[in-house]
Amino acid sequence: MNEWPTVTESDIKSLNDVSLVLHLASQFLGSAGKCLIVAEPDYSHTSMSWDGERGWFIGKKLPAKQSLEIALNVDGMSLLLIDEHRNILSAFDLISETYDDGIKWLRVVLGEFAVNTRDYVIEMEDDIPDHPVRHGKPFPLFSPGEFSSFIKVRNLGDQVMKHYAAKFEHASPVETWPHHFDIGTYIPLVFENGEVTHSISLGMAIKDAYVDEHYFYVTHWSKAGAIQYDELPSLPSLGYWNQKDFTGAILKLSDLIKAKNQKEAILGFMGAAIEASKVFMGL
Repeated sequence: MNEWPTVTESDIKSLNDVSLVLHLASQFLGSAGKCLIVAEPDYSHTSMSWDGERGWFIGKKLPAKQSLEIALNVDGMSLLLIDEHRNILSAFDLISETYDDGIKWLRVVLGEFAVNTRDYVIEMEDDIPDHPVRHGKPFPLFSPGEFSSFIKVRNLGDQVMKHYAAKFEHASPVETWPHHFDIGTYIPLVFENGEVTHSISLGMAIKDAYVDEHYFYVTHWSKAGAIQYDELPSLPSLGYWNQKDFTGAILKLSDLIKAKNQKEAILGFMGAAIEASKVFMGL
């Protein structure tokens, strides 16, 4: 996947609906990290990698004698138990099944590999959007095209983030987080006595309280505290500055699809937003 995917209007038509349900399905992986794996200070034990070739979210390695991971196959929405070579050891179709059904399956298959699942429960933050699935209803059916559109958009986010993470020595791995379901990278820029004092975060988010659709974002942080925004520098015409609760640069997918060359539009937006963030922090 060397070329970045081109997103179309049809790709984003039902993206919010399928993304919310996949967000809920990803809680099986995030909860395995919370309940079964030793916690990391940055909470990365709950995060997921993205396999764009397969269209899988992959959780962290489980405490077992052999290498085991839980994956979510987006194409058809199924849970997988895989080994270190990404061979499928067992699978469970989530469509028309409930959280309880998925938990029962995981406990059985993990028990076969002597993984103690006594403490495994679905743990999610309260501000994850409400949905009937959260109240015991089965996971709904989507068309193959809707799953394909999600995979295309997630591949775009993954490739953009990896493009920029490769430019910074201390960038974190590009991962998806179960809380907000965004894919991104955290980039420390300045250290003092081994401690980060200035950083930026890059990502692609799904619909949230700030934007009603998928969007690229660039935010920044300084240990010194509040940054003064006397004047916001201009961004390429497709992007804009959010100032509700935080100041960050945003590029919505519905605006991106208007660009004649989407890759150039993303590069222009991300580059301008990163440089503006450095200026804000006096770098």
